[in-house]
Amino acid sequence: MNDMVPVIARLDAVTSARVAAAAEARGISDEQYVAEAVKRMADLDEGYRLFIQAGIDAADRGDVVTQAEMEVWFEQRIAARNNA
Repeated sequence: MNDMVPVIARLDAVTSARVAAAAEARGISDEQYVAEAVKRMADLDEGYRLFIQAGIDAADRGDVVTQAEMEVWFEQRIAARNNA
C-alpha cells in the first residue's frame, strides 16, 4: 500500500457536519470518509482527463465525424424509429 500523507482542508460547519454524519452512517471515521471522497474525486478527474485526451488524440488522427455526417445519422435513426 502507498504511504499515507496528511492533508489539511478547511470545511464550513455545515459540510463538516454532513461529513461526520455520513461517516458515522457508514461506520468509519471522518478521516476515512474524507480520504475515500478525495480518492474518488481524483479518480473521476483522472478518468475525465483521459477521456478528453482520447478525443484530442482521435481528432489529431483525423478520426472525426462531421456535423453533416452526424445530421444524416441522426435523421436515419429518427426515420428508422418512425417506421418501426
